[in-house]
Amino acid sequence: MPPPTPPALQNLTPAQQAEVRKHFREETDYVLQPMQEQANINYQAALGYAAQAIKAGFALNGGALIAIPTFASLLKIDPATSSQKILYALIVFTFGLLLAWFTSIVAYFSTRYAEESWSNLYHGTRLDYILAWGQSPQAPPTPQAIKKFKDDSVRESRIATRLNTVATIIGMGSVVSFVVGCFLSFYTML
Repeated sequence: MPPPTPPALQNLTPAQQAEVRKHFREETDYVLQPMQEQANINYQAALGYAAQAIKAGFALNGGALIAIPTFASLLKIDPATSSQKILYALIVFTFGLLLAWFTSIVAYFSTRYAEESWSNLYHGTRLDYILAWGQSPQAPPTPQAIKKFKDDSVRESRIATRLNTVATIIGMGSVVSFVVGCFLSFYTML
């Protein structure tokens, strides 16, 4: 939504200029506050979901690494005949742990790009309103600066989306490693 066109400040009395500035602040708060709130909500939700998924990946694969030797000794599996099978299962679970760790790194960068995208959109929209309302007559923002903020926002949003997809795929790889490790462990204990 483009900002409204206010009256030229130069032709107004100081009291009228103060009134225009008051309306400017109200208008920008009305437009920018929901953006800022949505950015914060999305950021917190993304962090929460990512943290839970990553913890699950660590818990599943790490717990399995600990459980295999326990079950092997509990079921009295001969290590001489099953050591290679057990080693394969341990390698798969370790790979799942590494994938969960790598997911956390990619998810972190995804949320950082998403937050930066919202920040640039916020600043571009704010400058748009400052320019339209004539609130910085000595050094008004240029349309090029506004466009750069908004273009950066779109670019960073695309990067965040791609990184989010990559993190999801890697996280699914961690789950697949857990499932494969479980099948290998089951096969070892037969």
